[in-house]
Amino acid sequence: MRDMLGSVMKLWRRTLLLAFLLANCTSKQERSSQTQGQKLRCYKCFSPESWSNCRENLTAVECTRQGDICYKIKRTRWVRSETEKLEVSYAMGCNVPETCSGEECKEQEWHCDLSCCNTDFCNGTVRMPGTLFFIIASLRFSFEFIIYF
Repeated sequence: MRDMLGSVMKLWRRTLLLAFLLANCTSKQERSSQTQGQKLRCYKCFSPESWSNCRENLTAVECTRQGDICYKIKRTRWVRSETEKLEVSYAMGCNVPETCSGEECKEQEWHCDLSCCNTDFCNGTVRMPGTLFFIIASLRFSFEFIIYF
C-alpha cells in the first residue's frame, strides 16, 4: 500500500511541476514580444448583439502603435426616445492605454464592462495565469488524496 501511495505521490508531483513550468514558460513568451519591440497583436470584433456574434466575426490584428493595449468592452445605455430601449454593443481590439480609464464611457453616458491587457491575443479568451493553474491543480490533488484514503 505504501509503495502505491509513493508512486501516486511521485506522479502527481511530476505532473504539477510540469504544469507549473509550462504555464510560466507560456506567459514569459507572451510578455517577451512586447519587450522586444514587436507590436502587440489583439483580437478585433464588434457586435450590437452578443459576444457570440462578435466572436463569429473575430479577426487577428497587429496594433499600429508601440505601447498599445488590447481591450474587451461591453457597453450598455438606455436610449431616451419615444420608447426607451437598451442599447448594447460588444467589441474587442487595440487602443491607447488611456482608453482603460473608462472616462470616455462616462462622457458618453455608457455603462462599460471594460478590461485591458498587454500580451498577444489576451483579449480573446479567459486565460488562467500560471500560479492560479498551480493552485487549482494542487487542490485537485488534495481532494483526490482525501477521497482515496
